[in-house]
Amino acid sequence: MNNKVSLIERAEKQLEQFSHLPEYSQKRGVLDKVVNHLAEMPAQTPEKFDGCLSQAIYLIEKMAEVLKPPSANPEPEDHSSWIWKYSDPVTLLKNRDSDSHHIDTNDLEKIVRYYLTMPWLHCGAIDKLFLSAAIHQEVISYGEGLQSEVFDHSPLFSGALAASKSRKSKVIAWIIVSGKFLFWLLLSVSIGFGAAEFHGWWAGPLAGLGFWVLLKTNWRLSKGEVFDKFFQRGELLDEMTNLLRMLQKPTISPTHLRDRLNATENKGVVWPAYIFPIIERAISRNQFVWD
Repeated sequence: MNNKVSLIERAEKQLEQFSHLPEYSQKRGVLDKVVNHLAEMPAQTPEKFDGCLSQAIYLIEKMAEVLKPPSANPEPEDHSSWIWKYSDPVTLLKNRDSDSHHIDTNDLEKIVRYYLTMPWLHCGAIDKLFLSAAIHQEVISYGEGLQSEVFDHSPLFSGALAASKSRKSKVIAWIIVSGKFLFWLLLSVSIGFGAAEFHGWWAGPLAGLGFWVLLKTNWRLSKGEVFDKFFQRGELLDEMTNLLRMLQKPTISPTHLRDRLNATENKGVVWPAYIFPIIERAISRNQFVWD
């Protein structure tokens, strides 16, 4: 215990560069947890502790660079105090604001792989930040793909109307809807006139109305298939989002998280391969609670 206390006190010199941060800031909290984690390592010497802490500080600073979206504009005094901020993906998607929260997934993978080369540093504080950022990106990408499909495939472009935010985009969407409706209506009328010309006046209304009924029947059947598909994918998006929300809780089970991730993979989600070694190593430390 005395050795741990002396090592924690020893860390204060290296942590002086962060003394300007608020006491309860995210970065300060992660650093404090890392210092405690390193101080509790068996057979830890002051020299080894200093080296490990230097590497840990380097990693955390790189995390803060990689995990901040390029368009993030926090208050100046707050900019250096956080590493990754949670933003509800459903709200971002509804507000069409998800673009502002993309990070470079290649850089994220590189820094995670670097982290995996330092098993002595692995702890819940860092694990959950990496997992949250990676899963957040996948949820946003999946949601954006779903929004795009709604726009492209929903009948009468109802998705385009729902997704439109500006007056200009709404006008364009209404033009598309009205134009499509008018086209099929004129085609039905033309078929009716053609039938009347060749078969008599009575054939016109029957042919035109019959074509319109067949068109509406086909539209409703395709609409049902499309809506069923989007409903299922929407439920899957909810499952993915709940995984992300679960990671924000102070106490979670890495085993439970792995099982939930595997369940969504069985439904078609493809998670980044590099997140699973983090989870497996957390389970090897404690399968019930993330430490």
